[in-house]
Amino acid sequence: NETWELHSTQWNRATPAHAPAARSGAAMVYDERHGRIVLFGGDAGAPLFDDTWEYNGVDWQQRPFTISPPMRTKAAIAYDVERDTFVLASGTNYQAHLLDTWELRPSGWVQTVANHSFPFGTNCSMAYDRQRQRTLLVAGGSYPSTYDYSGSDWTLATFSAWSYQIQSIAYDAARGRTIALPDANAYSFDGQTWTPEPLQEAPSLTFARSVYDAARARVVRVNSTGETAIYEPAPAAAWTQLGSGCAGSAGVPHLDAAPPALGTTMQVQMSNLPAGTLAHVGAGFYATQWQGLPLPLDLSTLGFSGCTLWIDSVPAFGTWHVASGGVVTRTLQIPSSTDFAGLRIFFQGSVLDPSVAGDLVFSDAGVGTLH
Repeated sequence: NETWELHSTQWNRATPAHAPAARSGAAMVYDERHGRIVLFGGDAGAPLFDDTWEYNGVDWQQRPFTISPPMRTKAAIAYDVERDTFVLASGTNYQAHLLDTWELRPSGWVQTVANHSFPFGTNCSMAYDRQRQRTLLVAGGSYPSTYDYSGSDWTLATFSAWSYQIQSIAYDAARGRTIALPDANAYSFDGQTWTPEPLQEAPSLTFARSVYDAARARVVRVNSTGETAIYEPAPAAAWTQLGSGCAGSAGVPHLDAAPPALGTTMQVQMSNLPAGTLAHVGAGFYATQWQGLPLPLDLSTLGFSGCTLWIDSVPAFGTWHVASGGVVTRTLQIPSSTDFAGLRIFFQGSVLDPSVAGDLVFSDAGVGTLH
């Protein structure tokens, strides 16, 4: 029951005072809103587990729940940051493949009743698509398929582009795509189609799981033999939506921009604004922490109901502009030097709107990757 942490390229063994019992096949995912890792279930040979644990980077703590999903191993789990909810699905109890869906909400575990399900109970992997606000599940089997979960039902999105049974996916927030590493290729999913991306060196095909390293914009894949593979796609200019905004009198403010190429002028446009109101588009370089608090940050406790801070710069601080035609545009001159290639700039807007509590609403966020 060891705990290890990957720091850049070096694995270090952590020494928490407490830890879950030794096991394999546990479902584990990172909660970016609260800065913790959540683990559920798994097995140690004959015994199966149905316990829930949290790791905050210092110690493990077991979360006692009156109701929990049935004991299982090899389940898939994802964290829906929009709803602050963990979604658990699939797995096996060694007597049957499990096709149920559970959600861990702030109040506890709840089994959801969906009209449709996925066809396979094991060899599944899940990730949350922040741009499209859907939980994706890639099911294993002879005909791998991709399903998305809206929070109430499962829908077949597409059949996958490979035949290998064990899947491993992670959501690449910088590109706005889900990445799979099942065979000699990487594959990226844009919400409709899986596109192959050839690898210079194929990772081992033994059972593996992948996670997205937001600080370094890369996918890290670790297999059952301890091999660590890092996937960094070829650099390209990109604009990716991030999260969602909160509604004002003219709707939900929305950011959009063209991919920022080096040596050009970048224009970030915020729309759905009341005519003549004041609005501001803030910019920052991180979307992981603000003032020591993990992002995204729920702003409801500050009086901005349903609003979320997504970037490290409070979008209310800076130059305000008068909305014309329901739109405000922020212009940035992008340097031409290749030293800036790969730099990511995060944006989020705020709008003065006296019709709502707190007099402010916030837009969704976006990240521009320079190249």
